[in-house]
Amino acid sequence: MHRHEIRFPPRHEALRTDVHALGGLVGEVLREQGGEELFTLVEHDRTAAIARREGDPEAVLDLTVRVQERAPAVARDLSRAFSMWFQAVNLAEKVHRIRRRREYFLQDSERPQPGGIPDALAALKSEGASLADIMQLLAELRIEPVFNAHPTESARRTILRKQQRIAEMLLGRLDPTLTPR
Repeated sequence: MHRHEIRFPPRHEALRTDVHALGGLVGEVLREQGGEELFTLVEHDRTAAIARREGDPEAVLDLTVRVQERAPAVARDLSRAFSMWFQAVNLAEKVHRIRRRREYFLQDSERPQPGGIPDALAALKSEGASLADIMQLLAELRIEPVFNAHPTESARRTILRKQQRIAEMLLGRLDPTLTPR
């Protein structure tokens, strides 16, 4: 499947545009920093993984053979490349959540945004839950923060600053009429 064949709901077109733009930048960085060979390896692995996910049995074999014959240094570079890609996509998704929230409040600031805590409480109330029922439910909740100290997830301050600049640039592309609430 090619990019142009993927269909998104209209509300996610802006996310698609951001992901495509960031993907192009990641590709430029890969070519600049790793050369055309690394870029080609990444693209082949990416398309084979997509085909595998879609059930193509040849892609399963292709991907398996490609990975088995890979030198450790090349595998490291590919891991970094895909990590960079996923960080860019995650950043685009965070900005998209901001965009969607602003759009929602521009359209209907009276009702709580669907999927949020105020919306969930309103749904419980409409289903007949009393304040005592909700308080009991909240008392039974167990929330446990999870801290992951995996070294691949730590980031240098310079990387965090660069990610912040990218986020600011994406936010700068938002419709200026969609102001924060």
